[in-house]
Amino acid sequence: MQAARNGDVLVVDRGTADTLYALRDLNADGDAMDTGESTVYWTAGGAASLVDNLVEIVEFDGTEIIVLAEASTPDRLFRLDDFDGYGAITNATEMPTISD
Repeated sequence: MQAARNGDVLVVDRGTADTLYALRDLNADGDAMDTGESTVYWTAGGAASLVDNLVEIVEFDGTEIIVLAEASTPDRLFRLDDFDGYGAITNATEMPTISD
């Protein structure tokens, strides 16, 4: 679990397809249980899975970035960038590999 500067809390669910959720308390009631407050931010494709649930939010050149470790063949590190502003990582261009 990681907290982002914008107030989102990122949580990993290690299910059949590992999923990274963004939790947001939109109505300021102290939880993220209402409609729209828990959204899928990223889902692993195919047989991929997360390594040790590693999701790190780091500062890079003054910008907050999300780094995700994934087990694949071989293991990879990704930078998750919501370039289109939809609030989710929806295409390959938003998930560049930073270490393979």
